[in-house]
Amino acid sequence: MNIFAKRKTPQEQLRENNRALQRTMRELDREKQRLENEQVKITNDIRRMAKQNQMETVKIMAKDLVRTRTYITKLVKMRASIQAISLNMQTLKSTAQMSDSMKQVSRTLVQMNKQMNLPALQKTLREFEKETSKMEMKQEMISDAMDDVFDQEGDDEATEGVVQQVLDELGIELSDGLHGLPTMAGTIGGQEGATNRGEAMPIPAGADPTASAETDELEARLRNLKR
Repeated sequence: MNIFAKRKTPQEQLRENNRALQRTMRELDREKQRLENEQVKITNDIRRMAKQNQMETVKIMAKDLVRTRTYITKLVKMRASIQAISLNMQTLKSTAQMSDSMKQVSRTLVQMNKQMNLPALQKTLREFEKETSKMEMKQEMISDAMDDVFDQEGDDEATEGVVQQVLDELGIELSDGLHGLPTMAGTIGGQEGATNRGEAMPIPAGADPTASAETDELEARLRNLKR
């Protein structure tokens, strides 16, 4: 025995024992196959001798056939036992590997817990929450500013005011231009009311038909502008 030889680990010993068991099972399989072939041969010989009416030889071969079948049964049982041992060893190996893995994980967790600074982690989380709130506020301010820039509601109201002012000015100018024209009732309001009612405006005696047509056109334009 070499005292300087490296001592094998349990995993290595289990691996070697498992290989030995696998090798033994292969040998048993080969022996079983050989006996089964021998069994077939003996059975054929017994049939042949029985046809030849050699009963003494048949009896001897029958005993040999029984022994062969008995050996085959024993080999099957032996192989099953070795297979069970191999499975148990594999289970032990898996358990040992799991134990080693758990030890490594435990050591890693211990180191991580030692390195983890809980106050620093809490501080980091508070800073993260603070910066996140700042970012959300800035985004909201930017969004509001963009809404103010692109909001067209004020412009629309200003535009409507300008249009109304222009219409009012045009209406005043048109009304001022109608004072000197001949009318049916002597006022622009009477003529406009008749026109709004859809009534035909008669041309007064002595009035210029061309001037009356211009008056109707101006009043129509005034009504369209005020709509």
